[in-house]
Amino acid sequence: MRTFEVFAVLALEVGLSVVHPQCISGNDSFPSPTSPNLEIFIGFNMKLFAEVLPQQGNFVFSPYTVWRSLLLAYFGSQGKTLKELAWALPAYDKTETLAIFKATTLMYEGPDAFESLFATSSRLYLDDGIPVRDCVFDLLKENITLVEFDQPKLAAKRINSAVGEDTRHMVRELVSASDLRSKQAVSVSAAFFKGAWEQPFRPENTTHEKFFTENDVYVTLDMMHHIGHFRKTHSKSLNASVLELPFLGESASMLVVLPDKKDIRIDLKLVLSKLERSRKSVFFVSAKRRTKVSVKLPRFTIEATVTESLTQALRRLNISDLFSENANLSSYIDVHRKEENGIGGGIGGAERGGKRIGERGKGESGITKARVSAIFEKAVVVIDEGGLSPELEGNPNPAGRVIRRTKLFECDRPFAFFIVGNKNKAILFMGVYRGPTEDLIRGIDPIHYKKSKTY
Repeated sequence: MRTFEVFAVLALEVGLSVVHPQCISGNDSFPSPTSPNLEIFIGFNMKLFAEVLPQQGNFVFSPYTVWRSLLLAYFGSQGKTLKELAWALPAYDKTETLAIFKATTLMYEGPDAFESLFATSSRLYLDDGIPVRDCVFDLLKENITLVEFDQPKLAAKRINSAVGEDTRHMVRELVSASDLRSKQAVSVSAAFFKGAWEQPFRPENTTHEKFFTENDVYVTLDMMHHIGHFRKTHSKSLNASVLELPFLGESASMLVVLPDKKDIRIDLKLVLSKLERSRKSVFFVSAKRRTKVSVKLPRFTIEATVTESLTQALRRLNISDLFSENANLSSYIDVHRKEENGIGGGIGGAERGGKRIGERGKGESGITKARVSAIFEKAVVVIDEGGLSPELEGNPNPAGRVIRRTKLFECDRPFAFFIVGNKNKAILFMGVYRGPTEDLIRGIDPIHYKKSKTY
């Protein structure tokens, strides 16, 4: 009996010392932080926004979803591809970065993450002939998906369907069959936001007012009014005022950056260039105390899609190997998998995203390498009165006489805006509003230019 007990203890000790094989990092089960600080990524977000921002028209971009999409490539990368992504993002350790990735999924993408409507999709689509390791799907089942790129119409249908499902059908038709021909891997991200304000604007106080697109040129639009207590400050370095408009629950806020009224044609451009260099300065308003502010803000909807321009922007930020023939995503690929009928045959056919892995191969030689041939990103932001309950409605007479010591914040000229996560300084959206236009530029890609309108 004593001998048995000794062997049992030894077996237990050996069992506890066994290191379970990891899939893409040193410890795939490393505990996720409860409130990960994403401040380290602000610099990259600012630089990328400056690269993709068009010279005219209204524009919105989601650095958050693009960051998550690039992390999906980073987790699978090795060699030069890994070095470039790690340096640019920055992300120097896969274990900690994977834990942050999981934490942000729970924080921003869970069903109860926001009182507002915030929905995202970030996925890396790989050709279904690539022998992807099973553990990759176990670890990133909502983000790594196989599609049949040799059937582009079917692939486009599946991708658009997934984007629609992920974004609660607020974003649709992101890719077409022509976008997917002869591809091995594509990165797709989308984000939709419709805010519910902590202090909503009353719809009956929205009026038609002037919005100056140049010093002496204006158009009329729907301008919302509200008097409330907000954080507001002025930055001498930016030559702009910054206002924080919190959303319900204060898990997120809209930061409005309004250039000083000097030369409308160039002011916004100068402010944006200074923001890109200063990086963190957009958040300094959060340290201020609330004061009484009379706010005038246009009601608008902006949507924008970037594709090839985003790829070129990333190349200028020294992420190029990912898009080349030398791309190395070998952490995702099982190069030793044996098969009966092409790559992946006879491995049990586990169900992965509507396709049974191992169901079909790509010929005898198979595919052992993958390059991200295209990257797609679409963002939609709706800014309106945003009231949810009568007790939270705004001042009943904001257009009346403003009491003494009430500060003014009147967005009657082009401005920049950021929608940020207050808990960890995540930049969910970045955009500019230059006024109502007959044609809304969807990114800066001529092939994706479509007519639309702001609301």
